[in-house]
Amino acid sequence: MQISEWLGFVINTNTMTFQIPEKKVLKLKNLLSTAITEESSSYREFARIAGSIISLSLAVGPISRLFTRQMYLAIESRSRWDDTFRFPAALLEELKF
Repeated sequence: MQISEWLGFVINTNTMTFQIPEKKVLKLKNLLSTAITEESSSYREFARIAGSIISLSLAVGPISRLFTRQMYLAIESRSRWDDTFRFPAALLEELKF
C-alpha cells in the first residue's frame, strides 16, 4: 500500500508526502466563503475555521499557525461563544488570502 488515506490525510509513501483530500479542502473553502461573504460570524464558527486551518498543519507545515495567529487573538477576546464577531478589514483580507 503506497498511497492511503489515514486520519484525514492522503499519505504517499513513494514521495513521503502528506496531502489534503479534496473533500477537506472544499469544506474549508465553504467555511471561509461564508465568513467572508457575511463579513462576520459567531466566535464559535470562527474558532471552527481556525481549527480547520490548524488541522492542515501536517500537510502544509507551520505556516498554518501564521494564518491563525490573529484569529486566535480575536477569539480570546470573546465574552460568549455565540456573540457575533465583525471581522476587521485586516483579518478579512487574511481570510481571503
